[in-house]
Amino acid sequence: MATETATYEEDAFGPPLNPARWLMAAVWILVSAAAIYLAIRLVPEFSALMESTTRSISATMLGLLVRLVLLPVFLALIVAPVAIAGYVVYLTLARYTPEAWWLLFVLFVAAAIAGGYSWANGAPGAYPLMTVLCAIFAVVTFPLERLRKKLAFYTLIVAIILFSVFPFYYAIITSLKTGTGLFTIDYWPTQVSTENYTGVFETGSFGRNILNSLFVASVVVIISLFLAITAAYALGRIRFRGRTTLLLTILSVSMFPQVAVLAGLFQVFREFGLSNSLWSLIFSYMIFTLPFTVWVLTTFMRDLPIELEEAALTDGASSWTIIWRVFLPLMWPAMVTTGLLAFIAAWNEFLFALTFISNDQQRTVPLAIAFLSGASDQEIPWGKIMAASVIVTVPLIVLVLIFQRKIVSGLTAGAVKG
Repeated sequence: MATETATYEEDAFGPPLNPARWLMAAVWILVSAAAIYLAIRLVPEFSALMESTTRSISATMLGLLVRLVLLPVFLALIVAPVAIAGYVVYLTLARYTPEAWWLLFVLFVAAAIAGGYSWANGAPGAYPLMTVLCAIFAVVTFPLERLRKKLAFYTLIVAIILFSVFPFYYAIITSLKTGTGLFTIDYWPTQVSTENYTGVFETGSFGRNILNSLFVASVVVIISLFLAITAAYALGRIRFRGRTTLLLTILSVSMFPQVAVLAGLFQVFREFGLSNSLWSLIFSYMIFTLPFTVWVLTTFMRDLPIELEEAALTDGASSWTIIWRVFLPLMWPAMVTTGLLAFIAAWNEFLFALTFISNDQQRTVPLAIAFLSGASDQEIPWGKIMAASVIVTVPLIVLVLIFQRKIVSGLTAGAVKG
């Protein structure tokens, strides 16, 4: 029992303090660093020497034989520094395992902090890459194995969050800059100005464009959900020949790229007089929103208890009543999920809007941002572009935060049967 307790304490709090072992571990780590440095310096030198030597040798048969002899020699010279450096690192970790891991962890943490500080102060070069690599190595070399897994897990979560949020964060910072401040790289707000936000609404018809996008996206969601609910009831609850084939055909429509149907849709809208109209966008957007909504709601509809439908039929309810009085209240999570994703897709669509709309008053938000102009033809108004991007992104973030629980439950609908 005493042995188990001692082992547990050593695993939890590290090895007993032994100054001699710590000193030797530090020396071995310095030797490892020197070996790695020499390998980094010598490998390019040997590579250049091999290239220059083989080029100077003639292309005769004798020269070919000389090349065949020299090539393994030069390859050995290139591989040797790397192999020696790796072996020294192996010896370091093998002889002084606990102390070496602690020292490496401290070194990588210090290097990550130093690199991050230099990066934050605008240092050029490879400081961002060095900071990220040192942070990863610090997590990998963390000595306590039980805590290392948790640290690696939370580090991955933080990295994913930073990777996802940083572009939007940098857009906000840039939107608050004016003049020459737009061309300086800052990761913290150095100046706060709402000039870009007011300028977006003062030039052009950006407010009207937001209303156009809101109208188009809302109508697309309403029509898509209405058709998807009725189609989901037919495909999920009624048995008929070719049901699976029809469902796969609906899904296959979304596999076609937008460019493939662009010319045909343009011809159809021109024949029906819908060119340069918001209704052309509404009908075209349903090409990629309707298959998705039908597929998700059909899967959800299939998992609803059959007893509910049988009880409603026993009471004399029609199919329409079953859909709107029985199934619809149970389908809110799936409807919110599909509706929100359809809204986001219609809100951000660019190619159809660029093709079918040519009037500034009828443009949607993505087109309005693309056509923002500066004081001259050569100027790109980055500040206004970032401000407009923030304005049109905030409503989507608010919607996702409001309906996040229903989105999660809707995305997992149909995944588990029980």
